Amino acid sequence: MNLSLLSTVWFDYWSSKYYQSLALRNQVLRKPIHLQFSNEQLTPDKNDWHFGVFFQTECLACLIISPLNGLNVAKMRQVAVNEKHQGQGIGKLMVIEAERLLKLRNFNEITLHARENAIPFYLTLGYTLVGDWFTEVGIPHKKMIKHL
Repeated sequence: MNLSLLSTVWFDYWSSKYYQSLALRNQVLRKPIHLQFSNEQLTPDKNDWHFGVFFQTECLACLIISPLNGLNVAKMRQVAVNEKHQGQGIGKLMVIEAERLLKLRNFNEITLHARENAIPFYLTLGYTLVGDWFTEVGIPHKKMIKHL
């Protein structure tokens, strides 16, 4: 896919773009580990920033940014790329653009919890592994950070 045809956008909680991103997150992140979102798990979404990559009206990739109170640090979570479009640079485009926009908002660090299979992706983007393995949603994760 030609990346110049894609748009990267912030979008509102409970907008049509949010519903598309929620379906993508469920398909890519939850279904493979036999989980579904509960209303309680979605509650933090209303206070977070939602970002995605769209081709026309189709959500190809999304992520959520949670600003951490007063620290100029943001937590990136729920990063998902449509399985048909993985490996095409769309996820990289999305993360780099989100980082750029966060830097403009005076954030100086991003933290995230990476699944084992996602660690190589984040390493190529300059993220660093921190600490020991831990379990989240029933699978191993590692904390990663990047200074902007």
